[in-house]
Amino acid sequence: MLNEIKIVKIKTNAQNLHGWIALNTADQPVGHIFMSEDIGNKIKFQDAWIRDDYRMRGIYTKLFKTRWEWVKKNYSGWTAYAWCKDTSKPLYIKNGFSEGETCTYMEKEI
Repeated sequence: MLNEIKIVKIKTNAQNLHGWIALNTADQPVGHIFMSEDIGNKIKFQDAWIRDDYRMRGIYTKLFKTRWEWVKKNYSGWTAYAWCKDTSKPLYIKNGFSEGETCTYMEKEI
């Protein structure tokens, strides 16, 4: 199944925003991942999504690895950072990231 998923780098309309999309054999989107350039030679990893019926199939990992390889080729000397869920932390740690401060999501209906 994972071999049937293709990853395509997409051009965005936002400045300094880069994206990759995962497509199934019918060229339907089943996931995406983004990153943006930030001030101070930093790269922010952000906004990953996998369609519910495609989760737990390695698509997020494939998207992450594709983005990571592209970043290593194009941003030598920069610092990458991310806010991630506990389920994503092992992949970041495996790729040499260290854990920073804990942040708590807050919301209120208005």
